[in-house]
Amino acid sequence: GKEEARLGVLAVANALPLAEAVVADQGGGSAQVSLMRGRRFGWGKALPLGALRLTEAFLPSDPPRKGEARALEEAVEKALKGLPLETGLPVVGLGGNVRALAKLHQRRRGYPLDLLHGYYLPREGVEELAEDLLGLPLRARMGLPGLQADRARTLPATALFLRVLLRRLRALGLWVSGLGIREGVLFSRPVSYTHLRAHET
Repeated sequence: GKEEARLGVLAVANALPLAEAVVADQGGGSAQVSLMRGRRFGWGKALPLGALRLTEAFLPSDPPRKGEARALEEAVEKALKGLPLETGLPVVGLGGNVRALAKLHQRRRGYPLDLLHGYYLPREGVEELAEDLLGLPLRARMGLPGLQADRARTLPATALFLRVLLRRLRALGLWVSGLGIREGVLFSRPVSYTHLRAHET
């Protein structure tokens, strides 16, 4: 988990013009929450807050009930309390569900560019999407324009996770990174220019 967190921070350090940030990378089973300080990895923690895990544990109804959503948010809040989080820092979100939320927000705004990397998703946008997604049954979510059907089931959990995180950090929104762990692996490998030249010839 810590290594995944480090690689996520490395990707952000090479992909966005930020020197410091809280980096949140939510997958299906876990979420890595990390601190980037001076474009370097400060600390990182893997938490059992993945979108699929949260959905299966807390959101069995279709659509999810208010009490279920409240219980999920309380679990996220409890997990985040154990981290040395700092307020006032930019927040960066990684992962397919985070990008899916940003894409939905772009569609709502009539955003003219087909580009998610570097997109700023404001907190009020996360709040609105969370409420709207929680009010829709799965079939309706699957029909949302621009949303991949396989994201529809777990997207409410991601919206709730981000809502709690942004509230806890008192952040006005988050930056979306199109780069993640895979690119972090690439950035962590030394470049062999001899090897590159061999491929060019």
